[in-house]
Amino acid sequence: MTRTDLLRHSAIVNLKKSNGVERSNDDNLLEYVENDGEYIKKQIETLNPNIIICGGTFEKFYQKLYNVTDENQITDWTYFHDNRLVFDFVHPAYQAHGAMMYYMISSLFIKALKEEKVKAIFGGP
Repeated sequence: MTRTDLLRHSAIVNLKKSNGVERSNDDNLLEYVENDGEYIKKQIETLNPNIIICGGTFEKFYQKLYNVTDENQITDWTYFHDNRLVFDFVHPAYQAHGAMMYYMISSLFIKALKEEKVKAIFGGP
């Protein structure tokens, strides 16, 4: 599969649905989750992804809206919820080299693939 194919099977959902300041604080994001949470949740359900990468928004959004608990945690920064892998990852603007970000998320994914419930969906080693 080429990078173009992968991008065709990818989606980005932005929590903050309006123009505004360059940065958001926790209170600001929580306000958006309260106002737009059901809409964002519907978008996720429509897309029906197998993998969700929360870019610094896991606790503020996904965990809160879907009531994810520690029982769903399978590895550091990785949760299995509704037959999905959910990564509690850094924001895309995090100041790290692109290759480092790639290896960080790849490592989390490989680690998650060792879990039986994840293997059932994705296969694995």
